[in-house]
Amino acid sequence: MIVPNKADKTLKKVCAKITDRRTQIHHCELDADKGYLWATNGHIAARLKVVTDERDTSGPISQESIGAAVAVQKATNQKDAQVIANGGLDIPHGPSFPRPETKFPDAASILNNVSDSTEKLAVTIDVQLLHDLAAALSHDGKPGKVKLTFSDHTGIKVTNGTENIGLLMPCRD
Repeated sequence: MIVPNKADKTLKKVCAKITDRRTQIHHCELDADKGYLWATNGHIAARLKVVTDERDTSGPISQESIGAAVAVQKATNQKDAQVIANGGLDIPHGPSFPRPETKFPDAASILNNVSDSTEKLAVTIDVQLLHDLAAALSHDGKPGKVKLTFSDHTGIKVTNGTENIGLLMPCRD
């Protein structure tokens, strides 16, 4: 599997932290047949398109192996970071890792249920603007949880449980 660009950093934000009791989501999951790499922390999930190798088989992929593949890529000036996911997780010109023995949640089924449901609303937003607005609404300048309220008005009302209020305008596709 070719490791997606910056995946060593971005997947850490999507996978559960190693201290999480749910060990099955500490790692990513490769669907070698469809060419997808899944990650979740139980609150958010991501499905990334990946290029697989004919030797790859579906199953868990450790964050450690992805990080090692990126490190080897940088050290050897290779075009791509790669993990060969078969009986183990082998990094070309680098170390090998055991394949984690966990059962990843059936994220594909959850996504299919969402995809099959009737679309009620679709809005394109600039996440950086939402991040900045969430920070501005907070008392300490750090973004936190916000509530998005949609109405028949174009703007999206943004609140955070305080008296502060924001407005986010949708973007064009």
